[in-house]
Amino acid sequence: MQESMGKMSQVLVVEDARTARTGEGHVLVTAQNFVQANGVRSVVALGGRYLNGTAIALILFTREQLTEGQVSKFTTVVNTLKTATMKVVMDCKIV
Repeated sequence: MQESMGKMSQVLVVEDARTARTGEGHVLVTAQNFVQANGVRSVVALGGRYLNGTAIALILFTREQLTEGQVSKFTTVVNTLKTATMKVVMDCKIV
């Protein structure tokens, strides 16, 4: 599931990291040793861009299986982080 809020943020969820496959049948989360060793069920990627084009990405691993509906609410996380770090990014203090 990919949901876009304009150009502000995007969310991607892999509901079951153990079994999710691409359309061609390839495993979606290739680090299956990490998934198995840590009991990962879902993977959530949150991302977006600052006004200057700098990209931000957060990847979350959870032992709980999350649904698209639950994850759609996570866009506020990346937007809050972007708001909190906007000044230092725009001043090129972190890139």
